[in-house]
Amino acid sequence: MKKLLNKLNTEITHKISILDKFTSILIFFGLILGIGLKIEIDDLNYNKNNQNLIIIVIFTLFIILFIFSCIRIFDDKPILKINENGVFYRSSFLPFLPLSQLKWNEIDFVELKIVRYSKHSRGKGLLIYKKNSLTPKTIHLEDLDYPENVVLNIFKKHSNFLNSINKTEIKT
Repeated sequence: MKKLLNKLNTEITHKISILDKFTSILIFFGLILGIGLKIEIDDLNYNKNNQNLIIIVIFTLFIILFIFSCIRIFDDKPILKINENGVFYRSSFLPFLPLSQLKWNEIDFVELKIVRYSKHSRGKGLLIYKKNSLTPKTIHLEDLDYPENVVLNIFKKHSNFLNSINKTEIKT
């Protein structure tokens, strides 16, 4: 039991759930099917119909995104990993790419803040500011299967910027 607690306090790993993977496949398949039923084969002929170029581009984009969504089923790599070496995160939608690394000594400032997930929902997020960068990397704490205090303890343990509760500020 003590080993499990020690492991929890030293590394956090977050993967995309199978349900989320299949949801994206279904969404892109539905969009392709919807557009596919609306257009005819003659509409896809660029030489005949120059005005349908936008439809052809959108249709092709959805097919590419659908293929990437299908490939993501076989990608079992985590999208977020936090351990003693730093923060590793997936920086793009593309499957099988290596994780981007942010070492602890590259982090300038961390802020606990209420962030917007989408247009209508908010939640707690950990904003990680890299040195000499204005754009933070956001970790949505509600997406993780770990308690908030475990995540914050890892940041407190491996960094020199979040040592007291006074530096953690929740803004609305």
